Formats: sequence, structure tokens, C-alpha cells
Amino acid sequence: MGDDHSSVLLGDDGVPIGAPRKNLICGLTRSTVYLVAAIAVAIVLTCIVALGNAPEPAPPADIPTSLLERFLEYVKYDTQSDDYSMTAPSTDKQLVLGNRLVVELKALGLVDATLNEYGIVMATLPASPDNTYPNAIGLIAHMDTSPDASGYDVKPLQWPITSGMDDIVLPSGDIIPFSQLCPVDTEEDPCQYLGQTLITSSGDTLLGADDKAGISVIMSALDAMIQNDSPHPTVRVAFTPDEEVGRGADNFDVDVFNAFAAYTVDGGVIGELEDENFNAESGVVTFNGFNVHPGSAKDVMKNSVRAAASFISCLPAEYAPETTEDREPYIHPNDITPVGVTETQVHTIVRSFSDEDTDMMKQYITDCATQAADEWEMLSHEVEFTVQYKNMKPILDEYPEVMDLAIAAYNSQGVTPDVIPIRGGTDGARLSYMGLPTPNMFTGAANMHSVTEWVVLESMLKCRDIVVDLMARWSQYEE
Repeated sequence: MGDDHSSVLLGDDGVPIGAPRKNLICGLTRSTVYLVAAIAVAIVLTCIVALGNAPEPAPPADIPTSLLERFLEYVKYDTQSDDYSMTAPSTDKQLVLGNRLVVELKALGLVDATLNEYGIVMATLPASPDNTYPNAIGLIAHMDTSPDASGYDVKPLQWPITSGMDDIVLPSGDIIPFSQLCPVDTEEDPCQYLGQTLITSSGDTLLGADDKAGISVIMSALDAMIQNDSPHPTVRVAFTPDEEVGRGADNFDVDVFNAFAAYTVDGGVIGELEDENFNAESGVVTFNGFNVHPGSAKDVMKNSVRAAASFISCLPAEYAPETTEDREPYIHPNDITPVGVTETQVHTIVRSFSDEDTDMMKQYITDCATQAADEWEMLSHEVEFTVQYKNMKPILDEYPEVMDLAIAAYNSQGVTPDVIPIRGGTDGARLSYMGLPTPNMFTGAANMHSVTEWVVLESMLKCRDIVVDLMARWSQYEE
């Protein structure tokens, strides 16, 4: 017995010739599949066109408009950099503030604002119509805060400054002496800050005025120039990461920035204007010992920890940070890592205003390291130095107009310029040697890197006014 079947011809895909073709997955005819695909392509193209024509997202509603609002907002961002990180930027959290600043810059009208892969924000304010100066001038501040104290959960506090007020006791119990604010406060010579507003942290963290005060000043100066139609040249803006760990200029492209000169806003109390800074080098001293069980260590163990201790004790106390001032150089042993019997590394920094003093400080380190290694019979020891940045004054002396115009702007705004050497460094020190002469302006801050850090609001406002005045002078400058 068999079934009676008609003869049917099959195609290569197993479907009877002449039968409707089906999609084997969806059960759709091929013509239906083509129709669906065409509709899908049309939808995608429509979306692409719509996205291309769509306006940029509106900035968040919480963008601050005053300098104080900006500052109080920025310090809440934890942007602490990391000495030991090998990434650029050294911490991802700096990018969070960077992204916010890009949004705010675009909201001000600096539509080319970008944050690059290294965490550097750059933007351009086009020249005003009455500008005659052909080059761009830069304004720079840094986003990171020091690793020396926590920058997490900063709680900014405001204090009115009154005559004869008590020392300021922060919630943490730390004290800011009134005499630090007002060394002199008499009827004949009243404190310059009377009636003004002091801003501090709670004392559990640093404040972050270094350098979020500088960022606030620059953002507010840009806002003022735009709102008041103030004359200005092309203004290039940069906010950098990792200044506090000496790497703020590592990936700064001066050709892309394309300015004749710039100003960092990263200084101290009102009036400071800095065209000179430390020569800076770091030194690492490594002691290599030998370890055995302490119970059988006599005449065998070579303890590198003891050598490190002797080395530090050997360094001259008269050349320590805590015993020097003004133009005096110093050696600062600031870390010991790793530490152990077999190997101990002492990290030091050397600071001076002259090459001669730098060489002298380095010789002290070398001699003390040799003495300590011999005393404790180390298997070996090494001393390595790395140049971090150089004194920018020789570069700035080649461009006197950069300082001359700044001094004129200070005087015009009623601030006596206090031209002093920085016992430290700024991004401008390295940028000057990269072809961008960059002195440093005050922010109104003090006690940087400390939980007792403070800034005076009115000093920030005055710096903003000086920046606006300075840009107006550049707009009419004739080379």
C-alpha cells in the first residue's frame, strides 16, 4: 500500500517552484520583508535628519549666575588629584567638574568649549567688535585640589569680618586667628577686610579656593565682558587638571591654545602678582638593605629604614620649609614609600630661586644619602633627581608688556600690585617655557592645601574686575 502523490518541482531553497516565498524565521513573504525593511530605513533616516537639526540640549537650570554662587557650587565637587596615579588626568572625578564647566561655557556663548581626553577644558570668547589687537590672550585656572587634605563633601561657610572679632573657630575645632586676616586693625589703620565676607570650610576638608576661586573669577569675568559689551581681544580659556601634582601642563598643547600670552588666576591674597617662581626638582633616595629574622640579625641585617632615618636627620634644619621664607631655598622630605628593611625610598622636593641654590640643595641630599648608607652598611643606594619646573622670570622679562598691562589694570581698579616671587609653582611656570608667557594673579585665598584654607569674597570680585580691565587694555594694545 502506498500514498498517491503528484509530482512537484522544488527550488534550491526547498520551496516548491511557483509557491509564495516565505521568510523561514518570521513566516513573512519576501515582498513583505522588503516592505518592512524599506519602512525601517525611512524611519532611521528621518531620525538622523531630525537629530542633526535638533538644537543642543538646554543647559541645566541650576547654572549659577553670580561669582559667589559659582564658587559655592564648584567647591562641592571633589576634584582631588593623585600623586601616585599614572593616568591623565590622575583622577576621573576631575572630569565631572570639567564636563560641567563645558556646559556653563557654552551657556555663556563660548560654543567651541571642549573637554579633551586628558581632562583639559578649552574655549574661546571671540574678540569684541572694537578690538584692534590681532592675537589671543589666555586665562587659565586649575580644577584639581591638593592631595594634602580631603576635598570630599566640602561644606563652605561664610563669616562677616568685623573689627576686633574673635578668632574664627571652625566646626572641626580648627582655628583661623583674626590676626592672620588683620595683622593691623586700629582706628588709624583699619583692617582692609572689614565689612567683607570670609569663606572657609567646616575644617574637616580643605575649601578648594585653590583653585576654584580662580575658575569662579574667570567664569564671572567672561560673563561680565559679554553682558557689558566690554572691549576684549580674542580670549582663550583653559581649565587644567593635576596642577597640584605638577602635571597640569603635561598635555597642554600651546599650539592649539594659540595665544600670545596668558594669565593664571591661582595666587594668594589681594594684590599679589607673580612673575617669578621656584625652580623645582624632585629627588628620590633609595636605600637597599638585607633582611633576616630579627632573632639572628646580629652583624647580618642591613636595615634600610634606619638608613632612611639617618638621611632625614642629616638634612640641614635651616633649609627646611618650616624654617625658610622669602627667597630662601629649602629641601623637603615629604614621603617614604616603599618602606621596609630590604628597601626604603625617601621622596624629597628641592625648591630655590637660583640654579646655584638648587645645586647646593641637591649636594646636601647626595652627601647625606652617602653618609647614611655608609653608616648603616647598605648594600647600595641611589639618588635620582627630576626637574619639575623652572623659574619663569627669565621668560617673562622678554615680554615686559605682559606684566606692564597687568600692573596698569591693578592700579586702575584701586589695587596696589604686590609683585612677589611665588614660593611654589603654577601651570604658568611650565607654560612660559613652552612658549606661552604666563604670570600669576591673586584669587584672595590663603592657607591653601589646609583645612583652614580661606578666601575673601570681595577679593575674588576685585580680581574679576581686574581681569575685565586687563582684557580691555589688551584689546587696544599696539605692538
